[in-house]
Amino acid sequence: MTQDFILKLTYISYIGKALDVALAAEVIRSTKSQVSKMREFVDKYHGLWYKQALDLAREIDVEEKMPRRTNRQQHRSNTPSETVEEYFKRVITIPLLGKNEFQ
Repeated sequence: MTQDFILKLTYISYIGKALDVALAAEVIRSTKSQVSKMREFVDKYHGLWYKQALDLAREIDVEEKMPRRTNRQQHRSNTPSETVEEYFKRVITIPLLGKNEFQ
């Protein structure tokens, strides 16, 4: 699902522009390559994105928190993590980038 979302964003950015098939194929290959690189270096990219998110949160007075853990979870799993940053990497960044290559 997330890979489709990224490809749709790429498609939307080129709507209304005259693209030939070869250029469109190159855009898709480039997007796949960029996402694969992000997935390979997820710690580096997550660190950059997390810092930007924290800076934005400070600007609007939002505190950094991890959702509370319970013994019996009904609506989401208790993701094991030592820090708030690690928690968000596991529940947002890694799933967003996807663990499988594009089909």
